[in-house]
Amino acid sequence: MDIFFPHENIREGQKELIEKIQETIENKTNLIAHAPTGLGKCVSGNTRILTEEGLVRIEEIYSNKINVNTLDNKLKIKLESGIIISKKKSSLYKLNSRTGREIEVTRDHKFLTISSSNLLWKELKELKIGDFIACSRKLNLIEGKIKIYLKDLEKLPNNIKNNFAFNIKIGISCIIKNYLIKNNKSIRSLSKESKINDNYLSELIKYNKIISYKNYKLLSNIINIDENNEIIEIGTKNRFSKLKLDFNLLIIIEMI
Repeated sequence: MDIFFPHENIREGQKELIEKIQETIENKTNLIAHAPTGLGKCVSGNTRILTEEGLVRIEEIYSNKINVNTLDNKLKIKLESGIIISKKKSSLYKLNSRTGREIEVTRDHKFLTISSSNLLWKELKELKIGDFIACSRKLNLIEGKIKIYLKDLEKLPNNIKNNFAFNIKIGISCIIKNYLIKNNKSIRSLSKESKINDNYLSELIKYNKIISYKNYKLLSNIINIDENNEIIEIGTKNRFSKLKLDFNLLIIIEMI
């Protein structure tokens, strides 16, 4: 029986599994396999992957069968069917490239490395500073709905988020109104507590304007705002002009 294996070397656990599969096929019996880590790609739940519906976080699609962009044996990127599984907690390590890309993975996550003579898959624990790893220079993306959340703001460099303004799906104005009613407070009293100008707060409530990151942080010291709220509008802190929330813009401001 011919065996086709996509990598240069077969590890001990993989060798045992292959032998069991061969034996099962020859004897026409059944096999239940519990695969160890390292057979797939292990990354943090917050990692975005490219699917047929665009970019999605892995944590949003656990246990779902999806079509995801992957690298085939001819080093071409194409859609393949796969299932995202949740595993027990493992230590994560952040890999930073010289070009500014970063990813959080387990130590057995494999990267395609480039040497002077060939291409070789290496686990994170085998990489050394100065190694070259393969990265896509161009991807044919399907423009789906881009979702970003309040918690994503904290990942931005200070020089970007401090010039950032936004609104969320539930509405900042709605959150403020509910707080004032529930606590029987006035805009002026909230202004004193939060150190945000009362005229600013009044306009924010009346016109449901986008709020600057700085004032959002001041407000969140007083009002509990769920960091999982989805951002639906973004703009600049000074002009409060709204920008189209699309993939290209998020690339520019380093949110994805």
